[in-house]
Amino acid sequence: MQVLLERKGQLFFLLLAVVYVILSVNSIAYGEDFELYLDAAERLQCKENVYKAPYFKGLQYYYSPLFAFVLIPFSSNWFISEFLWLLLSGLLFVRTCFLIRHYFDLSVLSSKEVVLWMGILTI
Repeated sequence: MQVLLERKGQLFFLLLAVVYVILSVNSIAYGEDFELYLDAAERLQCKENVYKAPYFKGLQYYYSPLFAFVLIPFSSNWFISEFLWLLLSGLLFVRTCFLIRHYFDLSVLSSKEVVLWMGILTI
């Protein structure tokens, strides 16, 4: 019985990872804030002012020039850079969930309350 539950958990985690990868590719196709950061990195590399118009898709860059400078090596291929960024974000999210389960005593909650608790944290 325990082995069956472990396999279900592994299958669920694998399914969740596949869905996350598909959503990441979809997010890259429609563009998100990360493209703004990469555009600022390209503009900084060309010695342009990243804070002046023209703005990327109507969005203005407000972050530090150091952040744009750090992203210069990644601005050559936007698709791969954004995919790696989203993958890293997903891995950090999973790590955060594991840390929460480790540091908080979730055994006092029912399984529905644990799902609710994790759902609230993802919002």
